[in-house]
Amino acid sequence: MEKIKNYLNLIAQHYPELVIEQSRLHTTEGQFNDIVLINESLLFRFPRSAEVAGGYAPQAALLDFLAKRLPLPIPEILYTHLEAVDWREKFLGYRLIQGKPLFRQELQAIEDELALRQMAGQLAGFLRALHQIPPASLPAALPVQDEAGFWEDFFRGVRRDLFPHMRPDARREVDAYFERYDSQPELNRFQPALRHGDFGGSNILYDPQTLRISGIIDFESLGVGDPAADAAGLMTYGEAFFEMCVEAYPELGDMRARALFHRGTFALQEAWYGFQMGDEEAFQSGMADYL
Repeated sequence: MEKIKNYLNLIAQHYPELVIEQSRLHTTEGQFNDIVLINESLLFRFPRSAEVAGGYAPQAALLDFLAKRLPLPIPEILYTHLEAVDWREKFLGYRLIQGKPLFRQELQAIEDELALRQMAGQLAGFLRALHQIPPASLPAALPVQDEAGFWEDFFRGVRRDLFPHMRPDARREVDAYFERYDSQPELNRFQPALRHGDFGGSNILYDPQTLRISGIIDFESLGVGDPAADAAGLMTYGEAFFEMCVEAYPELGDMRARALFHRGTFALQEAWYGFQMGDEEAFQSGMADYL
């Protein structure tokens, strides 16, 4: 109760004209932020670390830039407090995008093939537009990710932090996985592009009534890197749906091998995040097949 009270006081201090009739605090739904839902229509994010807070200003600029160039709704920043000396007092606020998370089981329950093709076309069109935005045109510079050095650092972290918790055969499996990456230099050949970085599951919203995509959220992993990372997110919905996406965005098919590699790291990435952030739920979820 004390935490949400402090957050509401900050919002009221900087936006006294905003009438707050209802509020709810979510401390578990965001990996990097505490989430306050206001009047069931506005979402405010408060950082859990100074590093996250430091990214708020460039995120706000990037989201404003991208909103004018992408074919699906994304968060539109309406409220900000970025000048605070104390990083705990910084926040971003935007109108809640209505929709239900498109988890794999939700999509697989849809039997209307035409609706599935329309959804695949919407997602493919979104990724095509995102991937084609020149990184040099962005209002804030983003580092290049997903290159060989990135994966070397990641694997060192996995060996150091996760291996002690893994079954011996699981350690051998992970070792072999990254050895295959090292032996296939084509997996590191890509033209850096703007990519979402966490494309799938809870970050894709859809309308269960119209069976259309209603928006894309959570751009905290946005970066310049391998667009195959986004293709890997689409792969989690199954081969048939991925092929529908390829029909609308043929270049996704050319990313298949790299996307498969990315997909194979998703659980390890979740576990390592959980280890680093002290998030036991994320750690256990990512490690489920390795314990």
